[in-house]
Amino acid sequence: DINSVRNAVQLGIEKFGKIDVLVNNAGISTSILAEDETAEHMKQVLEVNYFGAFNTINTLLPHFRANKNGTIVNNTSMHGISIRKYGSAYCTSKYALEGFTGVLRLETQNFCRVMAFELGYFPGTDIGKNANNIRTNVANYKDIPGYYKSLKYPNCRNVLSGAIDAIIETIGNETLPRHLILGEDSVFKAKSEVKIMQDDIKYSNRYTAKCSHKMGTPKNFRYFVNYLCYLKYRVLKNFVQGKTLERYRMKQRKYKNLLK
Repeated sequence: DINSVRNAVQLGIEKFGKIDVLVNNAGISTSILAEDETAEHMKQVLEVNYFGAFNTINTLLPHFRANKNGTIVNNTSMHGISIRKYGSAYCTSKYALEGFTGVLRLETQNFCRVMAFELGYFPGTDIGKNANNIRTNVANYKDIPGYYKSLKYPNCRNVLSGAIDAIIETIGNETLPRHLILGEDSVFKAKSEVKIMQDDIKYSNRYTAKCSHKMGTPKNFRYFVNYLCYLKYRVLKNFVQGKTLERYRMKQRKYKNLLK
């Protein structure tokens, strides 16, 4: 609720004088097949995971800008940069927050620091406490292999206290990375996504020449435009000169006929 967010921000400023750091960490998880999803449930997940963060950020940006100082840290989860089955609502909300965080980092760089942290699965969090999990009975969706199953998945156990220390330590630095990827599973999926993107770029390059035409540097482009203008001038000049010469010859023929 935007009004409750504004009231909370106002109370914080009144009590502490100003707010320096905003951490958006609240969220709900869900595991539902895309075909079984409903618009109402998708909106519910987006309201919490995306618009909840959006409202707090949008409310605090004027305060940060006025102070010429602020830090925004968003928990976008490893599923803000990687996908999973039964994750249509959850991944959509986290990808949206990941994109918004990137735009914020670009737009507010004169007065604010912005970072996303992508957590893997850490025992001890309540991410699955209120999760809405529905498994499908449709045979075509049974036994879907994991997206990264063909790759060597790490056998690890993430430690929550280590992640908390890493976030606090990083926020204490003068500059922030765009991504703070925490947990062996999260790092593995990020690397896998990079590899998949590289393969897709390699495939797409075969069509680049068909979709784009290199025009050279802006300086060369100006020369090209000027040359087109010159050609246009020459064509028009020759056309006018040709018409004038034709009229002159017609007059000559007329006078010769009169003298005969």
